[in-house]
Amino acid sequence: MEFLSKLKSSLKRGFTVLCATVMVLTSGILTGTEFQASAAQLHGTTYLNEAINKAGGGKYREPLETWQFYLDAQSKTNYYLGTPYNAWLYAASPRGDLWQRNEGYQYKIGASGGTNCTGFVWHIIANSLANGSGQSITETGKWVPNSNGFNSQGFSRKSWSGSNGGRWYNFITQYNVHYYEFSNKSEMLSSGVLQKGDIIWCVNAAYGSGISGLSHSASDHHIGIYMGDGKSDVWWQSGPVNGDGNTTGEINSINQIYGKAKNNTYVVIPWTEQKEAPHFDPTRLTIQKVDSETGQAVPQGNASLAGARGGCQAECGSASAMAAAAIVELAGGTPEMVGSAVAIALKNILGLVCDPVAGLVEIPCIKRNASGVTGAFTAAELALAGIKSAIPADEVIWSMKKIGDVMPAALKETADGGLAATPTGRKLHTQVFGE
Repeated sequence: MEFLSKLKSSLKRGFTVLCATVMVLTSGILTGTEFQASAAQLHGTTYLNEAINKAGGGKYREPLETWQFYLDAQSKTNYYLGTPYNAWLYAASPRGDLWQRNEGYQYKIGASGGTNCTGFVWHIIANSLANGSGQSITETGKWVPNSNGFNSQGFSRKSWSGSNGGRWYNFITQYNVHYYEFSNKSEMLSSGVLQKGDIIWCVNAAYGSGISGLSHSASDHHIGIYMGDGKSDVWWQSGPVNGDGNTTGEINSINQIYGKAKNNTYVVIPWTEQKEAPHFDPTRLTIQKVDSETGQAVPQGNASLAGARGGCQAECGSASAMAAAAIVELAGGTPEMVGSAVAIALKNILGLVCDPVAGLVEIPCIKRNASGVTGAFTAAELALAGIKSAIPADEVIWSMKKIGDVMPAALKETADGGLAATPTGRKLHTQVFGE
């Protein structure tokens, strides 16, 4: 223990700063957006899910994980996939919901359905909102933009229609929705800002770049939903499958990102704030269990580092556990001691909810991270003293996953429960957003 004492007296302050920095990066206080500020500028003030919530009169704000779960579920069915592309301006009937055909538009919509790109995106967002809120798609469809003139066709379902029209561009400008602009696809995919569920517009470069080009109504702008891991070239759309500007064989498909025009610029509309570092997939973390005899890492199971999936136990807890492991390693501890430090640190934070006040990763997040640093040192000292965790690290991580699975959505980064729902928390929300 003499070594640890010397380490603490000479390096503790510096190492505490290091641990705190690691925890800040891990838990999302510094977001991927901020990392990429020099390469990708975030315009606007309101994320898409909140803008849709405002368009719906504040009835429902869909969390990113709910939207992603719905996309994953539907991607395993033929409800949307395989629906023929339909060039009719108002085509919005996937093969699983022939509602326009049933309303007398058989001459427009075939027996297998038909959607154009905006009709598909409108329908699947509205359907997910209906599924999450418990309301009818007839209601939630009114919250989502589609095409100008959609509401004048006599359909039983309506789309959002703003003061200047019902297009996506009008929606973005009316609610000052956040967006990024990219001059080419490789720049977009390497930016680190993409998350599954974000909306992507391929804008015909002939009309201008980015949002300026999108301001011009054009049949060869193209919209879809990003389905990749942050850098992979994959989205879900109704349209081209054979390359930019190639409109042969158009269909509803999950495929590479292609525009209707040959030359495109890109507008990315993020569903909500990016919480993880660029190119990090929060849905899968390969846990490494170290064999105490061989010192070799052994893959064990899956968990999450995202508060939106597992609460703050997954963010502050994982960061504290990693910091504890680093301390033991620097102090010359054995692999078994490293595992015990991880288990002890994480056990002490199991069940911690994620309830950011006003939805901002600041209160109480910063103070929780500071307490996690203290917990990391305590766990390391216990492990170095020979105290073993009764429950091994991989099983503690497994339990964190199970706890996160049953944790209510209100306590997983939605700002609908916990400290965020207190009178003071609501007051702070009003001070920040003026609502």
